[in-house]
Amino acid sequence: MVKLVSPSKTSPYWGLLVAVQELRVVAPLATVHSLYYLAGLLGWQHGYRFTLTSRGPFSKELAQDLARGRAPKPPRHVIKQLQLLVAKLCGNRPYCGKYIVVAALLAAYARLYPPPKDPIAYYLQRHPGVDPLLVKRVAGILSSLGMLPLQRKSHNPQ
Repeated sequence: MVKLVSPSKTSPYWGLLVAVQELRVVAPLATVHSLYYLAGLLGWQHGYRFTLTSRGPFSKELAQDLARGRAPKPPRHVIKQLQLLVAKLCGNRPYCGKYIVVAALLAAYARLYPPPKDPIAYYLQRHPGVDPLLVKRVAGILSSLGMLPLQRKSHNPQ
């Protein structure tokens, strides 16, 4: 278990640790990258570009900023939205990074070009070992928050 220490407000880690601590997430790097990716979808213009990996969204620039202790803290309104998302995803589970990574990947897959008709089926095809009920639950939460269209409707004029 990782114990987070309370850094001074002048520490370069202050913003990131406050954001992660406020979300009550034990955060391996995949979870941190996923949180930043989701924060970008919630309207935070952090400037990071992400590529998709099998472990979740990844930003080389964010990794460098994290290593240097310069990763910015999300604005308060984005932290509140992330807290709501994490609360819905995790409930009372203290270690829920995998739910956050699943959410980030689902949201990212829905934004591919061309987008898959069914992001859930696409996710399950790409990650066959993941519990389908978990993916459907996460997709429902993202959909309820307006972050994921569940199925694309084809436009067939008659």
